[in-house]
Amino acid sequence: MISLFDWSEYLDLAEFLRNGCPDDLREACYRSAISRSYYAAYNTAKTFARDNEGFQPVRSGVDHRLVRKHFESNPLSEKRDIAIQLRRLNVWRNKCDYDDVIDDLPKILQLSLRRAEGVITLILKMRESQH
Repeated sequence: MISLFDWSEYLDLAEFLRNGCPDDLREACYRSAISRSYYAAYNTAKTFARDNEGFQPVRSGVDHRLVRKHFESNPLSEKRDIAIQLRRLNVWRNKCDYDDVIDDLPKILQLSLRRAEGVITLILKMRESQH
């Protein structure tokens, strides 16, 4: 049996990058941690939607928007909150991947870790309630 990757491990990696990084690489580690936080939340949400709600990813960059739209269109406030958090995480990830200067990087990292964890926790609760 094939074992599927647990996307929440990216959040563990983000924590490792925050806490175990040498000073001379701190900004790169923080930027990478923010990116991994986003992908932990995004891929956990995408996988849940695909496996439990009929979401069909197209396997391109447009999936990021489609996953958010999938959760935004749901009447449950928890699912709409997932879309809101994914949008915020995606904005921060894009800043880290493309902007030369980022103000308040440690604060953005802290918020990214917390919001990604919140998305993953909501998904896990939804997954448990279905079984």
